[in-house]
Parts: sequence; structure tokens; C-alpha cells
Amino acid sequence: QARWLQPSHQPWNLITETVTVPSTLWSISKQMSAFKLIGMIQKPMAPRLATGSNQRQIFFVLAIFCALLPLDIAHLVSLFAGAAAFILLQQLQPEVAKVDARKNDKVKTETQKVEKGSVHHIPAPIKGSHLPLDTSKAEVRKPSAHPIHPRTFLSKGWDAQCQELLEQITPTAEAEAAVARIADTVKQTVRTIFPEANVTGFASGSLVGRQAFGVAVPEVDIVVSISPHILVNQPHNRLEKGQNNRPADYHKVQKSAVRMCTDCLVSLGVLKFRRSAFREMEPKVTMMAPPELGLNGQSVPLNMSVNSVTPFYAAALLTECGQIELRAKELVLLVKRWAKDRALCHAAKGHLPPYAWMLLTVFYLQVGMPGGVALLPPLDQFCRCSHLLKRRVAVRSGQWSPPCITPSVFALFRDFIAFYAKQFTSTNKSAIVFSGQRNQYLHRATMETGPIIEDPFGEGRNVAEGMTSATFARLQEEFRRAQELCSDENSSLSKLLEPWA
Repeated sequence: QARWLQPSHQPWNLITETVTVPSTLWSISKQMSAFKLIGMIQKPMAPRLATGSNQRQIFFVLAIFCALLPLDIAHLVSLFAGAAAFILLQQLQPEVAKVDARKNDKVKTETQKVEKGSVHHIPAPIKGSHLPLDTSKAEVRKPSAHPIHPRTFLSKGWDAQCQELLEQITPTAEAEAAVARIADTVKQTVRTIFPEANVTGFASGSLVGRQAFGVAVPEVDIVVSISPHILVNQPHNRLEKGQNNRPADYHKVQKSAVRMCTDCLVSLGVLKFRRSAFREMEPKVTMMAPPELGLNGQSVPLNMSVNSVTPFYAAALLTECGQIELRAKELVLLVKRWAKDRALCHAAKGHLPPYAWMLLTVFYLQVGMPGGVALLPPLDQFCRCSHLLKRRVAVRSGQWSPPCITPSVFALFRDFIAFYAKQFTSTNKSAIVFSGQRNQYLHRATMETGPIIEDPFGEGRNVAEGMTSATFARLQEEFRRAQELCSDENSSLSKLLEPWA
């Protein structure tokens, strides 16, 4: 030990002397690992070895030799085989480019500076607003994992194919019965938490067949009617009662009631939850009814809401249009089917809701037909819907008489497309107004990103307020496409109704 600490001895002499005394080293190696022995040798010799890089490399090789010396041949073979396999696997893996964090932070900072000074800054939506989240991102058509094939028709010609389609999409008595069963089941379940609740079901289309956007835009509406006084004074903690003795926000009360009904229906296994739409004017959820409540063993998608009035208005308007003129109802169904197949009526994405397409059709049949002919009277001359109007002054109020000759449903649809292709242009933000305040709405239309469609049953409500600049551009594009197809005699209804996704 004293000789090891003497500075006069050279490192290589020490190693030689160490190797020449095998009995001592082997006795030490039995009590400690080879790596400890290397550290024991390296520690006193570190100042000497740091003077030359060649000496350090030689010493490193010798150290590895000493570490491997106690191993058997089988151990060495396994070691080298494992190292070779590891290197091979590393070579086979694809290289991933590493991102420079400092460069990324620099680019991010510069982007934030540009956005801060940009004049096209888009403000974040207000909490509780029913407007879409993104107001600038354009829609891109993506291939679907389960694509829906275009409709095929046995008939030839536009008129015959339109009639064949209407037979498929018109709600039948069986569909009405299925909706009644679903409504009765929902009522029995909801009354476990709201004993005073009443449930009404509406079917706006056929329930048979797999259709585009069948779940995103259901053909069935289930409305739970509960007294607002009962909702506000419910003892449940989830209902919003207002703060600081202020009146409760009824929109929040509606959302809380929808959540409670949804939890009850899902927990008892009556319906299955799909998605919610709480940002809309009337909050609702999309659910699935089981096959035993539907038709032909198919589950039924539906919208469930609490105290919503739009489904009542839509059902009353569609029913009375059919009573006045059957082709008016058929045109409404055809327009809604086209908008649904082309992904133009998904309100959650910033498009017009189905109710808006119904209003557009009614407005066209009142004032937009060629030759000044009106297939429908003003709304104030409807027997039932006139009692629901908020403003009594309507367009073309006066004596109305049905036309002597009316075109086919396809001709009406073709003129409908041409009428709104001209109305909805980038330079003409049109206002569809049923009341006598057209000038006021035209002034508002110049400041909106899309058209204004007045709800005749809602005071000052614009049913197109959820549209964005991107969805309005998409709407114009689809009107131009439909106009070109309808004017082509070699085209077909299958091409017109080709699903967007």
C-alpha cells in the first residue's frame, strides 16, 4: 500500500507489477467487482494519465480487458451478440428530425407579434355564445371511413326521379307511430325527475335507410315541455338559480334541464348519447333510440331538447304548406334533402339549420317564382301559423289566389336554386324578411358575414346568425354547382344529391 502511494513509480510499472501478482488480484476480485477494481487503480493514477490522450485510450482498453477478464466464454458471446443486435435495430429505425427548441420559440414569438398587429384578428367567442368556434377556417372535403354511396333511381329524367325520391323521404304513418313510441318512452323516464313533464315527438322525414348526416342532422325531434317556474325552483343543485338574488338565466336553466334529462335517459338505458349542441339558441343533445323503438330493426337518431319552440313552428309550417299546396311541402322536403346530402344544414359547423331551409323555401314560393306567381299566400293568411306570428305585417299582404298552372317539383327546385344563387352573392348580402321591416334588415345585412333570414315566429331573430364567411362561401359554391347540374339535361338527380362526405 505504501508503494502504491509513492509518486516515483510510473503508471505502467504499477500495472505490470499488478499483473505479475495474480494471487493478490484474484483474491480481491472474488470480494469485489471488476469495476471497483478499475476505479481503485484509476483513482491514484488520474493525475498522471490526464497528461496524454493516448495514455488514456490505452488505459481505457486495459480497463475494459480487466472488466471482461472474469467472464466466461458464454457470457462474452452473449454480450457481443446483444450489442450487435442493438446496433442493427438502431440502424433499421427511421430517423426523426429533432426540432430546435430555441428556433421554435423564436418562430412562435414572431408569429404572435404578427397576429397581434394584424387587422384580421378574430376575437374569441364569448362564453355562453351560440356562435361557432372557428369563423375563418374553410371546409375541406375529407374521405369518409364509411362512405355513403349516392342514391340510385329506377326512373329516368329529372321529374320522375324527383317523384321517386319524394316517396322515399316523405314521413309515413309508420314513422309517426315510431316517433310516438319513442316520445312515450321518454316521457315515462323523464317523469321520474320531473313529474309534470310532457313530451312531444316530430318526424320531418323518413326513418328508414342509411342517409348522409343521418346522425348529425336527425329527422326526429323530441321536445320535453316543463314549466319554467318548476325548472327555476327545482331543488337540484345543477339548475342555475341566479346569483346575488338576480333573475336566473333561462338559457342556462334550459341547458341544466337538458343535462338532467340526458343523464336520466342514459343511466336507465333508454337512449344512447351521441353529442351535444349547447352553443345554439335552443340547447339540445343528439341521442339514439334503440332498434326496438324504431322501424325495421334500425336505431333512430333524434334531437332532444327542453322547452324548444322551433320544432313546433317547423311542424306547423310544414303541415299547413302541405294543406294549401302539396307541391309546396314536397319542395320543402326536396330542398332539405339536398341541403342535408351536401352538408349544408349542419348548424354546429356554421351552416344554416333545417328550419332556415324551410323558411327559404316558403319565402321563394311567396315572392320568388317567375312571372310574379305565388304558390303560397303570405303567412298572415295561413289559418294556424298566422296566430303564431310576432309581427302581423307580412310580405304581399292582400288577397291571394292559387295559380291556375303550377310547374313540377323539379321545375320549382330549379327556379329555387336560380333565385337564391342570384340573391346570395358576395356583393349582395340579401335579407329574407317576412315582415314589413325590410329596410332595417337590409341595413343589418351589410354588416353581417352571411345573409339575414328573419324568423317570422321569433321577435327579431336571425336564424342564419351562426353562419361564417367560410360557410357562406361554401353556400354560394353549392348554389352554383346545383344551378349548373339542373341546367344540364344529361345530368341526373343522383349526381345532384351526391353526398359531401
